Amino acid sequence: MCDRLFNLLKLRYHKSNVYTMEMLVEVPNKMDDITFTHVPSDVFYNYDEMLDNFYKNFKLGTIQKNHYFVVDSSEPTTMIYKLFIDDTLSDRYNHQKAVRERDFSLSHFTLERLNAPGVREIKQVELWKNWSQFVPHPQKEIICPKPPQDIIDKIRKEKSAKQKAATKKRKNGTR
Repeated sequence: MCDRLFNLLKLRYHKSNVYTMEMLVEVPNKMDDITFTHVPSDVFYNYDEMLDNFYKNFKLGTIQKNHYFVVDSSEPTTMIYKLFIDDTLSDRYNHQKAVRERDFSLSHFTLERLNAPGVREIKQVELWKNWSQFVPHPQKEIICPKPPQDIIDKIRKEKSAKQKAATKKRKNGTR
């Protein structure tokens, strides 16, 4: 069901001019069976770092591309992994690190909020310089804004230095 809906969504996206997240949300919400909700980036936390205090990694070679993982709340440190959903020959693996029992409470640890990665400076300049001309005016300032002049100058200097180094290599006959 999920794959079929994604394919239907792709067909709709390909027939639409979608430039912003708001426009992206509108397309699937026009379908009867779908309610698309945008999740803001400030709700994502670094669970990996916190849970590394409690759990050890899988043994090398035990995890394959397709696996199902099951953890029961009555045994939170034991993970069952299966090759397929009805696999009766599943493996159990205790992932608990050697921690004191009183430390095995999530309440002692705080979650670090993950920051949205943003757009790298070189891509900001590239979007503004090369692609903003193809974006309609109302959306241009949202997705291809002009970066600050200091970023434009920095990227220009970096490109110039790379070109000089490449020219110097060619003249010296090295690659």
